[in-house]
Amino acid sequence: MTTDALISDAVYDWVLDVSDIARPAIEFAPATSQSSAGLLARYGAIATRVDGWTLVAGGVTSKGCLSQSDQIVRFDARRAEHERLERLDYATKLDPDTPRPIFTGASIIATDDGDIVLVGGGVSLLSTSAEWSRGVYSFNARALSSNDGSVPNNSRAQPVVFEGLDLGPCLTLWGLPYLADRFGPERKIVVHDSTSQAMDFLAKNFRYATQTFKEFSDNVDAGKKLYLRALSTDSPSDTPARLDTDFPTISRDFILPPQLAFVQDRLFSSVLRVSGPVNMWLHYDGTKRFCLFPPSDVTHLGFAPGASSSSIDVFSSLASSSLSHCHPYEAILAPGDVLFLPQLWLHTATPVSSSSIAVNVFFRDLDKGYSSGRDVYGNRDLAAYEKARQDVSRICKSFKDLPRDTRQFYLSRVADELQQIAAD
Repeated sequence: MTTDALISDAVYDWVLDVSDIARPAIEFAPATSQSSAGLLARYGAIATRVDGWTLVAGGVTSKGCLSQSDQIVRFDARRAEHERLERLDYATKLDPDTPRPIFTGASIIATDDGDIVLVGGGVSLLSTSAEWSRGVYSFNARALSSNDGSVPNNSRAQPVVFEGLDLGPCLTLWGLPYLADRFGPERKIVVHDSTSQAMDFLAKNFRYATQTFKEFSDNVDAGKKLYLRALSTDSPSDTPARLDTDFPTISRDFILPPQLAFVQDRLFSSVLRVSGPVNMWLHYDGTKRFCLFPPSDVTHLGFAPGASSSSIDVFSSLASSSLSHCHPYEAILAPGDVLFLPQLWLHTATPVSSSSIAVNVFFRDLDKGYSSGRDVYGNRDLAAYEKARQDVSRICKSFKDLPRDTRQFYLSRVADELQQIAAD
């Protein structure tokens, strides 16, 4: 509402600063884009978070009551421009004779399964009577979404957990004894062997050990902290891993379904991973608990320049203020679930069960810009970033003979200019 009691059409971004827990602060600024104001600028609406989106229901706008199709919308609250706003047409899921819910004064609850539950709600009618919602209403945001269930093919895609996809007979066949039998007694692999549950790629708190798969399987069953990230059999130092060529005796058990056709068309590698009871610094598509961070969080997670891994123990830090500036997403994947992880999303995993078997499928969604040369693990930075780091080194050298205060002044200006360009 404005000071003259009118409904405002403005949309604001806000930031909660909890760096000082004793004195938290909140700041508001006009959103960089006001294109969605007609649907988001409401009075009396209710809101909740579901599947990483902000869902807004009910309310009235400066133009009056909302149409039925506009009553529930969802958008990405972390993105200032709100370009992926979606209408969720709940009414089509109601029986024609079912009274519509009253959003005013209602409570809204979201579940991990994407369900939205509306409880209560009511209005006064000309101060003479009242009307109340006649029951509890439940909808599923995923079922109402216009998303067709396919993997989004753009750089602003969000993580998605796919459930119930047909991945082939691997869902029923794969287990450690089955794999050991299919690989044979002489198949040797190189595994990560650690004494700590939290494997740290930077600290190298593990050693590489060569074992037969049967030995590895027995050791995992015994509770040893082991992890297999399969490499190319023929050329492990130069060629990305491929399930079909590295493990042909089980490759036909695993099928990419039609919903992942975009991935299949741009396939880079397909990596067999088998994990014991260890936390991993890499994403993992098995029975694991995942913590994901959007690309905008990279400066808060301890990544050294040019590094693709961090030593932060995320799961031990979630309850502290050290990650207060981050925006973590969590997911627990059961057998058969598939996690689609867009480019640049930061991720770690911790075990839910004693062991898990998975296939990571890496794909490239850009038409150009990748660095030339070896990229066995599919985690090499883009060519522009690698060149930019060389340019940074040259820039710093050009200031090295200046007094410290002068150097800081001009380098800060250069950094600020880059920040402004990045924000455009």
